[in-house]
Amino acid sequence: MRDGLIHYSGHLAQSVAGFFLIPFLNRNLTTEDYGLWVFATSIAVFPSLIDFGLFWAVTKNVSQGRSLPTEDSRTQAIGFVHNASRAYGCIGVIGGMGLLLASGPLAKTLKLEHVGSNMVFLVFLFTAMNFVIDECGAYGSAVLQGLRRFDLSNSAQAFTVVIRSVGIALVIHFIHNRGMFAAVIWNFVGGAVGVAFLAYLIHRVAPEYQFSFGIPDWSSLKRQASFGAASLFVTLLIGTVWSAQPMLLGLLLGPAAIIPYYLGRSFPNSLSWINYRTAEVLFPSASESTLLGNTATLGRAVESGTRWAFVLMLGPVIVLMVLAPHLIGLWLGRDAAVSAQVLRWMSGGVLAESLGAASLHVMWGQNRTRPILTVLSGMVIFQLAIAWKLVPLWGASGAAIAFFVSMVGGWSVFAYLGSKLCIDGVRGFLSHVLTGLIVPGVACAGVAVALVQVLPAEYGANVLLAAIAAGLVYLLIFFSLGARPEEKELIEQLLAGKFR
Repeated sequence: MRDGLIHYSGHLAQSVAGFFLIPFLNRNLTTEDYGLWVFATSIAVFPSLIDFGLFWAVTKNVSQGRSLPTEDSRTQAIGFVHNASRAYGCIGVIGGMGLLLASGPLAKTLKLEHVGSNMVFLVFLFTAMNFVIDECGAYGSAVLQGLRRFDLSNSAQAFTVVIRSVGIALVIHFIHNRGMFAAVIWNFVGGAVGVAFLAYLIHRVAPEYQFSFGIPDWSSLKRQASFGAASLFVTLLIGTVWSAQPMLLGLLLGPAAIIPYYLGRSFPNSLSWINYRTAEVLFPSASESTLLGNTATLGRAVESGTRWAFVLMLGPVIVLMVLAPHLIGLWLGRDAAVSAQVLRWMSGGVLAESLGAASLHVMWGQNRTRPILTVLSGMVIFQLAIAWKLVPLWGASGAAIAFFVSMVGGWSVFAYLGSKLCIDGVRGFLSHVLTGLIVPGVACAGVAVALVQVLPAEYGANVLLAAIAAGLVYLLIFFSLGARPEEKELIEQLLAGKFR
């Protein structure tokens, strides 16, 4: 799982940047300005999901490209990737135009008192332009992941995050009256610089997959139409599970109601990315193994991927659930009880997600998309049905409860489906994943509860001390009592700097 650990590095930069940037924006922007920007970016998620499954089709073709038996088949695979690059450009332009057209009706629907329709239009304009840039970046990331150059893809992501975050903080600090508008512009500029860096990396390692612009040859894309369409709906449904609640809160209760939910979900959202970073590296491996008929490795991939995800999630989730009110208060500088409730419920959902994310991506690499679509559709329908009832009653907390219930049910089903690929079945799968984690988990919770009760609450550093101490206890006891020999070897290599 070295690739999985390397794959975390890019998101680490994003998590650190978000940790500092989100409370900064919350303090320096008005509630309506910040809510409008969050709403626009939440809406932009949906057209980004409608990529016809190109991301995973590109990753699949690139990962299989060097294993294809003939030169002609390899040439066809490269041609498909070039046409996918052009299709990404078209999707970016069409999706951006859709966002821009939506700004008019949405400006009338949103309950805005101090933001005029012209400002709404400008925010959506630069959000639309940023959407085009992000689509280009998605193509570049798909290529590098297909090549299994997770080091380069994460370097590009970290570079983009730093450029965007530092620039946003500076423009808001120096431009007070139009800080939100300047930040939206810089978000686009930073994304463009990041895509240029991504293009440079691809040119260095695999120039045959360099960005290609123009009208795509749709006939070349048809041979991947079935897999692409299925992948489109998988991506759309996963995104809906995470992105529907802010939109629902905004439409039912107004943009200001989004903020407590948005703040509370920040930490769980970062943890969820670790789940997906662990699982994504299994997709190209599963795809190549399926092509070569090497199915024996698939069960081991499910077991090891799930084990690492759950090990990495358990300690942080326990700390977040125990210390939620204290961490939110320290982070924001004020009491935020609703955000703390959101944090607890969504952290529990992310822990459930860690049990099934590896299974989903291995099945996806095998092109077994029908059961994936069935489970994800059930999750979305169930979540929206519960949220529709609970949001008017409990606001952001109701949305978080609906999220938790759907996550526990859906990802448990994925874990069961993945266990069927394992030699020892469900019991063997659970034994492999959960062995040695009860004692570290209980000790982590005990230390967090004890320290937060003993240490003076008025000192913010004591909250951090409790969180760090609980995390260290979890890691030390896991390494001493719960880790397997191969896991200890990998951890020792990481600590010794012999990681790659």
